[in-house]
Amino acid sequence: MLEGVVIILRRDKRFLVGKRSSWKQTAPNMWTSIAGKIEKGESESSAVVREAWEEIGVRVKPLAKIEQAVTRDGSTRLHYWLGEITEGEPFLNNDENSELKWLNIEEIKQLENTFAEEIEILNRVLNRPDVP
Repeated sequence: MLEGVVIILRRDKRFLVGKRSSWKQTAPNMWTSIAGKIEKGESESSAVVREAWEEIGVRVKPLAKIEQAVTRDGSTRLHYWLGEITEGEPFLNNDENSELKWLNIEEIKQLENTFAEEIEILNRVLNRPDVP
């Protein structure tokens, strides 16, 4: 089974989501948090830092792992991490995503091509008093 990280970046009640590029083999054109595979020998927290830099050009501090889930097709175990941007402003640093947006939960729900499971996780993040 593949291992991946999902980076939840939050500003107030808004989350950073990206629209995955149409050429992506996994979940093309889906709106999701920034995510990527964990490389062989890499820790989850190191993958969070690397993926944020590669995809959106920001330095991120991994704060805490908050959830874990297996994809619908059973191919990948996703490790959901809350992260904090410590340097830079997100931008499309490569072609992994075609768009980036800061949106609240209601705005994310209005998008086409989202994962209900991820929206549930983002809702839980909003409702946790221990999450900054």
